[in-house]
Amino acid sequence: MSIIMKTVPAFLSVFASALLLTSNARSAPVSLFDGKTLDGWDYDPKVWRVEDGMITGGSRTEKIRENFFIATKKSYQNFELVMKIKCSGDPATGMINSGIQVRSVRVPGGNHMSGYQVDCGAGWFGKIYDEFRRNRVIAEPVDAVALAKVVDVFGWNTYRIRAEGPRIRTWINDVLAIDFTETDKNIALDGQIGPQVHSGGVCLVQVKDVTVEELPATPSAPTWQSLGGVDAARKLITPAPKKKQDEKKKAKAPKDNELQEGMLVSQDTSAIVLRQPNAPDTHISHANVRKAEFTNLSVMPEGLREAMKPSQVSDLFAFLKTLR
Repeated sequence: MSIIMKTVPAFLSVFASALLLTSNARSAPVSLFDGKTLDGWDYDPKVWRVEDGMITGGSRTEKIRENFFIATKKSYQNFELVMKIKCSGDPATGMINSGIQVRSVRVPGGNHMSGYQVDCGAGWFGKIYDEFRRNRVIAEPVDAVALAKVVDVFGWNTYRIRAEGPRIRTWINDVLAIDFTETDKNIALDGQIGPQVHSGGVCLVQVKDVTVEELPATPSAPTWQSLGGVDAARKLITPAPKKKQDEKKKAKAPKDNELQEGMLVSQDTSAIVLRQPNAPDTHISHANVRKAEFTNLSVMPEGLREAMKPSQVSDLFAFLKTLR
């Protein structure tokens, strides 16, 4: 009886220890950059190099003519990525922006990448831009005020990006910046990792201390291969929901001595046309205008052009053309 009493606790102790070791087992983070070479990365040597022990892209003297990416040759599905990144330059020369592609792939025949971009740059921290796919911001900061307090706009920032299944979370300098869950079943949940230097101004991007920890894979998750590649995958995405248009408002004839304000659309020898948001154009005969004052103001806020992605600028100009 005493033998049994001693043997059973020993067995339970061994079993409990084995269970504890198994549940706590995690793959150790692996360094993706040795500080000396760009082994394991796919890049344009005219743009990317190693300087002072850091992955360096862009220029200190020349404007960046297009988006350039340096991408891992290996593809990852679920992972936790940690890196320090610095995006610096003179905003007066153009847009100073970077980002980190995750679950992305190279677009055939060019330098571009398609997939999630965890952004980095003034006005873009805490956002995910869907690069060369949905071409729009798909995630906003969890708490923009809290994030702004810890971000160094043109200095070093530590990014921790954790991708598990359809969920992507990002911490910047230990503050939760993004918590995004993908709902489109035709979006690939695997791909390369790739820092970016964005087109625009004289911009320099530096990256160091890059590690990745691979997490258990998600069974049956969509991949770029299962979706047929970049071109096929882009055709499968669900279109963005259209915003409901406000009901058209009926034009009101101006009253006597009433002040009319708006954007001058056109004028000729007989009338002037004013435009106001969410309202039809107002046509006013010169005979009914006692006094007219015009102020030359730009409708585009200062710095907005530099803060916009090229695709957004194109969309804006396309929209403005419809206002003629």
